[in-house]
Amino acid sequence: NQLYYAVSGNGTKINSMGNAVFCYNLATKEHTRWERYDLLGVLKKDEMPEWAKEGLAEIKKMIADKSREEAR
Repeated sequence: NQLYYAVSGNGTKINSMGNAVFCYNLATKEHTRWERYDLLGVLKKDEMPEWAKEGLAEIKKMIADKSREEAR
């Protein structure tokens, strides 16, 4: 439960003054907010476990579906 997909927030930007990072938990698909200094680093896609790759694909689909609904 320690792998997240960061999607937005000032904490995701290099040299930003902000610390907020909005992300999704790859295991539970829960949308949450973390502080930039709480994150340990970035995991390369080729090093991700299979369950995390599946979770990431589901989250990306969920985000795309939500965007389509909002565009209507």
